[in-house]
Amino acid sequence: MAFQIEENVLIKYTEETGVVDVVIPDSVTKIGENAFGASGLTEVTIPESVTVIGDAAFTNCTKLETLTIKGAVTIGGSAFF
Repeated sequence: MAFQIEENVLIKYTEETGVVDVVIPDSVTKIGENAFGASGLTEVTIPESVTVIGDAAFTNCTKLETLTIKGAVTIGGSAFF
C-alpha cells in the first residue's frame, strides 16, 4: 500500500492502480487532515489503534461505500464531505 506515515500519523495515501480497498496498518494512531483526498477507494478498514480521523480526511472520496472502524474514534469536521 502507498501510505505515507510519520510518527504513527497517516499523512497521505497515494492511490494505486486497481486497488479499491485498503486496510490501514495497526501502527497508525491518527489519520491526518486530507489524507485520502479524492481517492477512488470503495472500502477502507480502520484498525482499533486509530483514535482520531482528522478534518477532511476522506473529502471527495465519492466511491467509498464501506468504512469499517474497529475502535472508538474522534472524527474531525467534514471528515467525509
